[in-house]
Amino acid sequence: MSGVPNVFGSATSSIPLSQLDVNFNTPLYIGNTSVGLGNTVTSFGNVTLTNTTISGLSGGTANGVVYINSSNVAVASPTVLAFDGSNLGLGVTLSPWSGSTAIQSTNGVALSSINGSNNTQLTSNAYWNGSAWTYIANAYATKYSQTVGAHSWYVAPSSTGAITFTQAMTLNNSGTLTFNQSGQGIQFTNSSALTNSTLNDYETGTWTPTQGNAVTVVGAFTSGGTYVKVGQVVTVSARLTGATSITVAGGGINYICNNLPFAIDATGSSYATGSITNNSNAVSQGVFGVTNSVYLNGTSISSSTTIYFTLSYRATF
Repeated sequence: MSGVPNVFGSATSSIPLSQLDVNFNTPLYIGNTSVGLGNTVTSFGNVTLTNTTISGLSGGTANGVVYINSSNVAVASPTVLAFDGSNLGLGVTLSPWSGSTAIQSTNGVALSSINGSNNTQLTSNAYWNGSAWTYIANAYATKYSQTVGAHSWYVAPSSTGAITFTQAMTLNNSGTLTFNQSGQGIQFTNSSALTNSTLNDYETGTWTPTQGNAVTVVGAFTSGGTYVKVGQVVTVSARLTGATSITVAGGGINYICNNLPFAIDATGSSYATGSITNNSNAVSQGVFGVTNSVYLNGTSISSSTTIYFTLSYRATF
């Protein structure tokens, strides 16, 4: 421009730093020309850079992010952030994720979602390669998944290549917690116990007693029962009914019924004991169990229309 001194030189030469002491009140556009500033730190205000390449940074990873280190120097190594267009690495080189959106941090921990599915995955030592979960390193792998309102936990042993996860536990979208592997459950580590125990079964249900040879029935025979099982401990209740009458013979060990819902554990000091009565006699007699049958141990149960008994025992499982 007329009357303005040329302080910048030609478009292809370096600009002396002494000539850059300028207050730019409006943005400065430096088109496609490479400008050398030497090794001196110079402050620019309101500057827009177009088609500019930064080179000479130390180290770095493809798709990495440049950051300012503790010495106020722009560097790209070690990797702080790495972005491949869909997945983000935090302080780590990204594993080759595919068909997913993931945030991966150090030690192989990642939060991800497989594209096109309604789920969220929190994994350790695993990444999705587009078709299968794959080990990052030869070590244990774990996965926690939220899918359609259900929560699931998975484990896998140390290995390499494709992962075969085993589902260990599930909390479904109705609030039911399930242990997916047989024999697993809640372990109570009571310091006063001789051994720690695992609670791996709780259930309730019904069962149908059959008529034993010590039972005399007049009219149609019907029966029904319920049970509660906690671990190996079972408690059963039952009724035996004769349309006209029902009687149990006494004077010895007499077979009342069988078809218990769980077999009685006959090992060690296991016992199956209970009581029996009828609907017209408040006096109870003793009963006991063997294998899957119930016996009267006492005097006879007099004639009535219904007999009731309960029995508690240790099951084989």
